[in-house]
Amino acid sequence: MRHVVRKQHLIHTGVITLAWFAMLILLFDPWMNGYHGVGGSLWGAGAYLSALIAALAFLNHRKTLHIYQSVNAVAPRKYIYLRYFAVDLLSLNIIPFLIAATSITLASTIMAGRGYLVWQYFLLVPLFLTLAILIGWVSAYLFAHVAVGVVFSGLFSLFISFYLIQSAVESDVWTRFDWSAFTQLLVAIVLIAGGILARRRVKQTRIAAPLAWGSLFAVVAYVWLSGYANLQTLPRTADIQPSCAESGPDTVCVWPEDAYKLPTLTRYAARARSLDSALGIKATPALFAEPHIPQVMTNLDRDGYYQGSRRFYQIHPFGAEPSNWAGARGFVFTDFLICDESARRLPEAERTANTFIISDLLTSWIYGDIAYSGYSSESSQSDAQAIGHRLAKLSPDDQLTQLSHITDHFIRTCEVSND
Repeated sequence: MRHVVRKQHLIHTGVITLAWFAMLILLFDPWMNGYHGVGGSLWGAGAYLSALIAALAFLNHRKTLHIYQSVNAVAPRKYIYLRYFAVDLLSLNIIPFLIAATSITLASTIMAGRGYLVWQYFLLVPLFLTLAILIGWVSAYLFAHVAVGVVFSGLFSLFISFYLIQSAVESDVWTRFDWSAFTQLLVAIVLIAGGILARRRVKQTRIAAPLAWGSLFAVVAYVWLSGYANLQTLPRTADIQPSCAESGPDTVCVWPEDAYKLPTLTRYAARARSLDSALGIKATPALFAEPHIPQVMTNLDRDGYYQGSRRFYQIHPFGAEPSNWAGARGFVFTDFLICDESARRLPEAERTANTFIISDLLTSWIYGDIAYSGYSSESSQSDAQAIGHRLAKLSPDDQLTQLSHITDHFIRTCEVSND
């Protein structure tokens, strides 16, 4: 440990810790609302900081090589490289990461204290930063020019972070961590470490340098051939009792970590049902549920009904924020979007565009902001936004009346009324 307390290493630890905090402040929104954003924020910040860590590891190892040559000339020392690697691992990686990870988790607990914490990120990020250190080390063998080595090691580390593993900033409760990411990283670490060992063991420079370069090319080839591990695509299958709430004839069910969203989601269900009443459709009682809940999925029939009596609608309230437009979209009843195609012979493309206009308009109303415009700028959605801005000038009751007229006209004609 006496190597760690040297001024150089303390400075590096301080610089990287400050860089961690700067990056996490930029990613403030995801983790301040709940644990959903803690792991993804650590990965996002760590991916960019890997460039700085690889560059500092390059500079450190250049000094290590000079020290080793001087010491070895007087009295050969065993394990000197291992000792210096431990120093880099602690000062550039472990200590700053522990400070940052502990701080962000405590801050998220104080500000929100809720949500879905994916603990595997706390292992993945330091493992990836270990790879960044090794990239800096192997670059120290290959580049005599400091500036070139610093730039190369940083950019190569960024390349690995972008193409080996992909992750959103926020985790969704219906997905689980993909453990293949650890396999991807371990293979890359073995390849780079093999290049470093080969460069050290082989005395002939004309052979050693190509071996070190070969380890880098092997990593690039591996990334190219294996593809990336997406950390948030695998369905969650844990047999956990969901949290459910009633809203009139309808039921809303979510994973237990999202239970705090139920008041907002039941409000969405109530608004959808009020529009249903205004239209006089009387849609079948519905079950609105997040994806992959085992107790829900095992009771669905092939026609999309839960236990044969409730129409199933899948909802996606992404991230930690209780209220979001994408989450409201799942509450649009199918009955609102089925129009009488025989009434007017519209081209299929126009009919599809009109369906999207109605769907977007209804989603914004269920969300609680009929003039919401934060989702896209496509032509059909722009039309929905234009209608929404017009309706936003009316009282809530008049909004519901006008929206029911627009929806009823669409159901009868497949057209969108602008009156």
